[in-house]
Amino acid sequence: TIVWKLMGAFFGGFLITAARESIYLAFATILALMIFAYVGWLVVLLGADIAYYHQYPGKARIGRKPVVLSILQQEQLTLTVAALIIHRFRNKLHPLSQDEIALQLGTGPTTIERALQHLTGSGLLTCTADEPPCYLPTGSVEDCTMLEIWRSVRNFQADDLHENLDLPQYQLARGFLQELDQAAADKLTSQKFVDSA
Repeated sequence: TIVWKLMGAFFGGFLITAARESIYLAFATILALMIFAYVGWLVVLLGADIAYYHQYPGKARIGRKPVVLSILQQEQLTLTVAALIIHRFRNKLHPLSQDEIALQLGTGPTTIERALQHLTGSGLLTCTADEPPCYLPTGSVEDCTMLEIWRSVRNFQADDLHENLDLPQYQLARGFLQELDQAAADKLTSQKFVDSA
């Protein structure tokens, strides 16, 4: 409202001073009206942006580029989100929404959005009917291993890729990843989320 009052005072003063030169007043009025309408719309749009981001601070993006995480960071973040949700569920605490999870982890909600999509898409988490939705585990948390979550996240939408299976480079990469998966299974099969909570 302060900006509106300042605009009104400025344009009112402009028209009063232009009234002395009555011949120019007709032209000045049209021009002043167009500028007033333009600046008025800018004020309305700026106010709407401020109100929206005040109500939903998590929707504000930092910078012009979206946050790009490495594969390691994505896996780490997804396992951390899963551990946080399982810990709260096991201790009978209120489930968290996306914004609350982001606040706990000290990151933006858009950053953890993909982790939550992976976990819900893999069938490991489900959303509540609350507004905003909160997240809960779908299965038993006592038997849930970190390896199981890690594999689910890595294999999320793996069938969507239409690769050339006969390509030697593909076979090499696939063999390496299978060995990595087997090595992880040999060492980490028994590590559960509840052991670390």
